[in-house]
Amino acid sequence: MVDKIKPWIKKGSKALLLGLVALLLPPLLYLLAALVLSLLTTSPPLDDCPKVHDIYLSSNGIHLDILIERKLVGPSLLRQLDRDWQSKYLGFGWGDQGFYLDTPTWAELKLETLVAAVFLKSESAMHVTSYFRLPADAVRVRLCASQLERLRTFIEASFEKNPAGATVEIPDAGYTPHDFFYRAHGSYSGINTCNEWVNDGLKSAGLSSCIWSPFDWGILYQMRNREPAPE
Repeated sequence: MVDKIKPWIKKGSKALLLGLVALLLPPLLYLLAALVLSLLTTSPPLDDCPKVHDIYLSSNGIHLDILIERKLVGPSLLRQLDRDWQSKYLGFGWGDQGFYLDTPTWAELKLETLVAAVFLKSESAMHVTSYFRLPADAVRVRLCASQLERLRTFIEASFEKNPAGATVEIPDAGYTPHDFFYRAHGSYSGINTCNEWVNDGLKSAGLSSCIWSPFDWGILYQMRNREPAPE
């Protein structure tokens, strides 16, 4: 009897092993690709111009933001946001609307929110945060005037506009009285993440950045290795 059962046990064990490999292999390959492509950098044409403007990158542990001094944001975008900003800096981020609104921190992450963000096509949002001072972890990135202009164009183009050309705010969606959400273009996925949006923004400005970086640490690593810390 035992001899008859042994082949079935072997077949069951093999099937279980193959099932585990099929389950674990995709996320392991994803993480490996993220690691390798975050360490590899793009090689844009040399932009030989004086680096006289500073922007900053800051992460809340999930979403990476681009921080720009308010006076450098540009009148076009400030006019479209239509808000009386009093702070010194504005932070810009992009991401899945449901993930953004339901997950301010990792502690509040729900499985259904993660699955919907990664596998389902959903609406995206721009997150604009008002900063009166730089966060302690802010990483400085130096730009010249033309690079800053290209970055501003990239950020402005990410906002969805109404027929009058103004941004579309998502009401009562901020985490605090100092941050706001707006409807955005594009759809979030495991490939096109909130942090990859920042990476694309840096590329659009002509900076050497990650080949691909779905997580914040890859971009921060690259920028810390090319720029001094804020003074």
